[in-house]
Amino acid sequence: EEVVMGRSPDCTFQLGDDFASARHARLFRRGSDWFVEDLDSRNGTFVAGYRIDQPERVGTGTDIKVGRTTVRLVP
Repeated sequence: EEVVMGRSPDCTFQLGDDFASARHARLFRRGSDWFVEDLDSRNGTFVAGYRIDQPERVGTGTDIKVGRTTVRLVP
């Protein structure tokens, strides 16, 4: 399973956020865990307030900031 977030119409989760890149970040599942990965975006991807530079495991309730948009993984 994978969800690509960004401004591009090709993204699974399309954002109307001028601070998000066309293909900004992706959420993906590895086993029973979910991870978020920055896709070389201009403004970075933040997990719980920290900029990530490699895939980061995210749990339920974790805030993920893409551009000026914050999303949260919910069960």
